[in-house]
Formats: sequence, C-alpha cells, structure tokens
Amino acid sequence: MIGKGIVLTAAHCVSKFGDGATGFADKVYFIPAATKTANAGSSGPIGRWLAKDIVVPTCYINGTCKATSSSGVVTSNDLAIVILGGKKSKLPYRKGAGYYGYGWNGYGFTKGSEFASSKSMGEITQLGYPAAIGDKSTNRGGAMIRTDSMAMYSVPASGVKNLIWGSSQTGGASGGPQLVNFGNKPNYGSSASAGTNSLQNILVGTTSWGYTDKALKVMGSSWFGTNTEFASGSYKDDSGKDWGAGNIGAIMRFVCGSGKGYLDYQAKGWCRN
Repeated sequence: MIGKGIVLTAAHCVSKFGDGATGFADKVYFIPAATKTANAGSSGPIGRWLAKDIVVPTCYINGTCKATSSSGVVTSNDLAIVILGGKKSKLPYRKGAGYYGYGWNGYGFTKGSEFASSKSMGEITQLGYPAAIGDKSTNRGGAMIRTDSMAMYSVPASGVKNLIWGSSQTGGASGGPQLVNFGNKPNYGSSASAGTNSLQNILVGTTSWGYTDKALKVMGSSWFGTNTEFASGSYKDDSGKDWGAGNIGAIMRFVCGSGKGYLDYQAKGWCRN
C-alpha cells in the first residue's frame, strides 16, 4: 500500500504490455497480509478489496516504454496503481493496515561505489509471495517471504533503468515492494548515524522480473525516478503539491493530485495524510 486505499504494484500484474485497453485484468483483488494462497473467494486477516480502477503508464499500455524487448519484460515503467473499491470508512487503512512512503532517483543509495565501479548501490528489503516458496509444502505462494540484499542500479539497454539484486524468490513475487530502511527506526547514540536518507520504509521499486533458471538467483524492478518517458524532476499538481520525480511522481500525481485531468483521490480520502 502507498496510501489509505491505493496499492502500488507491477504493471504486468494487471495489464499486458502493448495490448492497449483490452489488455487489462478483468478483476483485481487486494488481500493484505495474506497467510494462505489468495484468490477471489478467500480473505485475509483484515479482509479483501476489489479494485475499482487501475492506472498504468500510457507508454506501457501502448508498448512504447523503453524496454529490452518487444514483450516489455524488462522496462523502465513496470509499475501501476490499483485504486480500491468500497467505502472510505472501510478502506484497509481504517482496518489497521499501514502504508509505505516512496522515494525516487536512488533514495537511500550511494552515488557511486568503490566496490562496483561507478554504479549506485543500496541495501533493500524485498517482500513477496513467490509461487515456488512457502512456509510449508501445502502453502507455496501463500506465505510472505522477506529477502534482504544489496541492490544495484542497472541499465540493461539504452534508456532502460532498473534495480537488480540477489534473491531466491520466484515468479509470483511480482508487484511486491523493494524498501530501504525497512522496519522501526532504532535509537542512535552519538557515535552512530542514520545517514542522509534516513526515512523509514521507503518504497523504491516493485518486483518486475527474475531469471527462470533457478540457479540464477537475481531479480529486478523498474527504477523509480526520471527516465526517457518521465523526464521531470518534479511533478506538481495545480495546488502546488509536489508528488515526486519521474515515473513514480507522475503516476502519483495523476491518481492523487488536485486539478484538471487528475483523479484527485487525495481529496477523496484514498491517498496520504
């Protein structure tokens, strides 16, 4: 969750690259903190919500986002927002679910590293429901799996900005978050420091792809921030509120922003405090 009633996921989880308006899923359910394999008929510990709208970058729908292939498997903009249906008073936030912050252009990452030439690196936490992993053999895909890893900024093709990291998770984990500074903030003494990017639980990507060869334990996601399709470093709405840079700023402004052409879900109570 990235707001009281909005969910950030991978675009390929809810739509097909280049298939236009016909490529969207018929129905999408959100079941937070599920402890068993989820489906349209099951519910989680605080309930399930049917999406009432899905927002995907236009270039993804049209198949024109920068990508490594025509299928769009590895692209700069594999992200989408799911807007949950139901009454405002019964959204997941009102049932006790929290939501993450989000960052862009390498929040929490180095600007270069002696350990990996000039590439930007950062420690991330990946959460997901990989289909081939579970807490028991009868519940593969039904248990939330956590992976902590060093992630690296990567450009696998011209104009394609990604994160890559080591992970044993599998297909089914797509759409899960990559977070920096995950967990509760500790108390720091005078000889320690939280660093310059010290906000907790900041979303910097959503799982997009991984190798099908189980011996290659590497996964990736679209880099949140500026790219060819979303070049602005500041996406402000008509009220002057800045929703961030690049792809994440643009999609958040469209869904939550105030003004002509935006969905204005902030005013409706679906977005953020």
